[in-house]
Amino acid sequence: MAGNKILKSIIVTTALLFAVLNSNGQVKDTLFFLNKTIVIGELTRVRLGRIEFDADGIGNISVKNDKIYTIRAAKHYFRIETVTDKVYYGTIDSSARSGTIKIITATRQIEVPIAGISTLSYYGSDWKSKLSGEVGAGYTFTKSSNIGRFNMNVNMRYRTKHTEALLTGNTIITKDSIKVYRERENLQLAFNYYLSSRWYAAGMVSYQRNRELGLKSRWQQGVGIGYKYITSSSNQGTAGTGIVLNQEQAFSNQRNVLFEWVVQTNYTLFSFSKPNLTISTAQTFFLNLSQKGRIRWDGDLSVNWELVSDLSLKTSFYHNYDKKSPATLLPRLDYGFVAGLSYEF
Repeated sequence: MAGNKILKSIIVTTALLFAVLNSNGQVKDTLFFLNKTIVIGELTRVRLGRIEFDADGIGNISVKNDKIYTIRAAKHYFRIETVTDKVYYGTIDSSARSGTIKIITATRQIEVPIAGISTLSYYGSDWKSKLSGEVGAGYTFTKSSNIGRFNMNVNMRYRTKHTEALLTGNTIITKDSIKVYRERENLQLAFNYYLSSRWYAAGMVSYQRNRELGLKSRWQQGVGIGYKYITSSSNQGTAGTGIVLNQEQAFSNQRNVLFEWVVQTNYTLFSFSKPNLTISTAQTFFLNLSQKGRIRWDGDLSVNWELVSDLSLKTSFYHNYDKKSPATLLPRLDYGFVAGLSYEF
């Protein structure tokens, strides 16, 4: 009797699995777990070893890739980048092999291990499907000093098949008992054209303001080339170099037009253990080609602690060094720590 019940359960489960995998009317995406659990909904993306999924009746969930048997997502078109430097565009079908998926492109079918996916994102025909990013803000105030500080940051990315546009910015606004002033501002628009899965040509325009360095405004335009030196499921890194035109004005109204050689590196590390942490750093070195002996160094280190899906507590440490400040031509150093909530979309 018990054997018949077990056999019946196996038959029903197999039939259900077959129906989910092969039904032409199926429009929902499906996650198949190693423990035989099946979750239906919509696959949103894969990044840094996590599968992000909007599950029916549950909401957004984030799952480590080593918990998944296979995935089916035939409703949308995806861009899949692997740790072996391959980039594919297509839909996803389930695989009979544990820990793998099938990528269905316009011309072929490729089987790829889930652990070998560096990034996977929805690649639709409308512009919204190619846009992602985060915005964050924070505020601190002390009664004893009567000083309040507001900080805000934004990171946005727009990706097409061979190009990428990046908009990043942050600001600190301080209010004391007398006035409100813009203490620090950074805004950059960068455009990358991918020559291969790792190499890309880059162009950028940026704006800076920093009262501590005596800098009223700095506009920069530049071109260069970059390289992805790490593309794994748990960490990613890029490095680039180029030439920029620097047009700066000090608070003393002194103006400079200069050329600089720039070297930049970016690195991101994701921790899978709870709490979910993302640690990232960006460091940029400038060697002035017009003013002998002048160097600059900008950098930041950020830690994102995911509180709930898409909402994180973000803390950042920044530093800016100029060996010959435009205000005094003497070394100036600025550094600080900011914190706030960040929403990812």
